[in-house]
Amino acid sequence: LGPDAALVADVEEGFLPRSFELTLAGDRTVVARAQRRLSRMAGAVPGVETVTTVETWFNHLDRLIVGVRWAGAAVGLLVLLACGYIIATTIRLRLEERSEELQVMRLMGATEVFVRIPFLLEGMIQGVLGALLATGLLYGIYAFAAVRLEAVFGQAVTASQLGFLPAPQLAYGVAVGALCGLIGSLAATTRRASNA
Repeated sequence: LGPDAALVADVEEGFLPRSFELTLAGDRTVVARAQRRLSRMAGAVPGVETVTTVETWFNHLDRLIVGVRWAGAAVGLLVLLACGYIIATTIRLRLEERSEELQVMRLMGATEVFVRIPFLLEGMIQGVLGALLATGLLYGIYAFAAVRLEAVFGQAVTASQLGFLPAPQLAYGVAVGALCGLIGSLAATTRRASNA
C-alpha cells in the first residue's frame, strides 16, 4: 500500500479476505470463455470462495447490441418505404403534369415501355441522389461526433476505431437507393398505365 500502509497497520491478519484482481487479454469470446472457467473455480479450488466476473455485463451488452441492430433495421425499413412512397408520388405527379404529351406519344405509336423509361430513370436518379445525400449527412454526423468522442474518452476511443462505413457498404446503400427509386417509379407508372 506504500504510504497508506498505516491505514491497515492495526488490522488483524485474516480480517479481510485475500483477493486477486485479474485482467484478461484477448477478444471478447476468449475473455468470456476464460471467465466461465474462472467462475467454476469458486468452491472447487481450495481457498477460492467466490469469483466475480464481468461476463454478465458482456451478456447485457450483447443483448443491447442485438436490440439496437433490430431497431436500426426497423427504422431503416420504415425510411426505405417512406422514400419509395415519396418517389412514387413524385413520379405520379410528373405523369399527371405530362399526361397530354404522353397521350400524343401513344397516339403516334410509342410503346408503353418507351413512355415509361424516362420516368423509371428519373425515379432511379432520385433514389441515388437521396442515398448520396443521406451518406453525406451521415458522414457529417460521424465527423462531428468522432472528434468529440475522442476528446471525451481519450485513448480509449480513437478515430480509427470509429471508422466510417467501408466503400462496399456505401455502394450497397446507393444501390438500394436506386432500387427503391426504380420500384417507386415502377409502381407509379404501372398504376398510371392501368388508369389510362
